[in-house]
Amino acid sequence: PYWSDNRTRQCVLTCSSNSDFGDVLNNRICSPCNKNCKTCSGTAVKCLECSRNLFLNRLENTCVEECPPPYWGNNGTKTCDLFCASSSQFGDQTNKRICTECNSECKTCNISASSCTSCVSPLYLNFESKVCVDKCPSPLWGRNETRVCEETCGSSNQFGDSTNKRICTYCNINCLTCEGNATHCTSCSSPAFLRVWPSQCVLECPSNFVGKNETRTCE
Repeated sequence: PYWSDNRTRQCVLTCSSNSDFGDVLNNRICSPCNKNCKTCSGTAVKCLECSRNLFLNRLENTCVEECPPPYWGNNGTKTCDLFCASSSQFGDQTNKRICTECNSECKTCNISASSCTSCVSPLYLNFESKVCVDKCPSPLWGRNETRVCEETCGSSNQFGDSTNKRICTYCNINCLTCEGNATHCTSCSSPAFLRVWPSQCVLECPSNFVGKNETRTCE
């Protein structure tokens, strides 16, 4: 099982340099790998790892500058992979199909580093412009559950708060629905009734008013 190592002038079980391989076709001499290979096996061009900032195409055991479709160059492992290693990276077709980090405000992105598909908190995704914003443009509202700018808040017990960066905010616990601010109730849940002025939910309607169970309002 020995190899002739020209570097040490000895018969060895393993070649002394990682950039050499045991060449069974050449008198069992430790021969150098191809210059593109950092390490190799069997032949000089059957690469196991790559040098010179190249990527390993594991299908062919070759080192390439640009991975073939549908693969992407992983800078961490220097291999051609079907998917980028991190959700905060995208396959950059304009840059030799290398996995590239999204901009810092993007949680995920595609096409380019600034084309966000989701945002890091506390930012919100504007779908139209693909950017992450601190405040959604009118008439959109920022939903905390999705970190997206949307036309309506996702829950009936939320309201679009124009005084707080256009964020969807939960109504006061006494309100079933509200408008304008958290305490301006527009409907109430049982056992409360809606008092029209001021718009609040009360357990007992004021004098001269009767609580209607069907509408949960003081009339």
